[in-house]
Amino acid sequence: MKTFKTLDELDAYNSKQFEMTFGSVKHQQPENPFEKHSFDALKFDARPHDVFRLDWSNYSSLDFADTFLPYVAGFRAKASYVFDGAELFKNSRKVSRKLLPLTKSDKLVTLITYTYPKGVLAAERKNRISIKSHEALVFLEVDEFGDIDMSFRFGRDFKSYLRGVSKADSKKGSSTTSNESPIV
Repeated sequence: MKTFKTLDELDAYNSKQFEMTFGSVKHQQPENPFEKHSFDALKFDARPHDVFRLDWSNYSSLDFADTFLPYVAGFRAKASYVFDGAELFKNSRKVSRKLLPLTKSDKLVTLITYTYPKGVLAAERKNRISIKSHEALVFLEVDEFGDIDMSFRFGRDFKSYLRGVSKADSKKGSSTTSNESPIV
């Protein structure tokens, strides 16, 4: 059995073994033919993967991004992912990791944000995501005039949290409602 002193050694070994087994496979993205930061350029970058099947009945939240937004910039932090096809977060900066546990569950509520221009396949297929109980999904669709439509989907844990807040605040007269599209 081979042992490794660092994760870099393990990664290099795995890469070498993969290349020896499967050959060097690299997916080359064609150069974007449109003017940088134009709406057409955003749509070009927010196209689905050239190889993955696009007709599944449902996707996990991360498989959805890998399939429908594989060429867009992404950011990952503790319990948070951003797949930024509309380049809304391109000037974001990393800050210290601080956790905000909302529920008593052992899983953090994971916020997953998808941004993309209107008219791409990701917009049509977003209702096919099988959301996990600890996830909260945010969809930001940008049109060519810069207007943004925002929609949400919540997993069971986050919905429970919102209901609890709503019940606690019902004495004050506030309420929480959900307007989610059903999975087709």
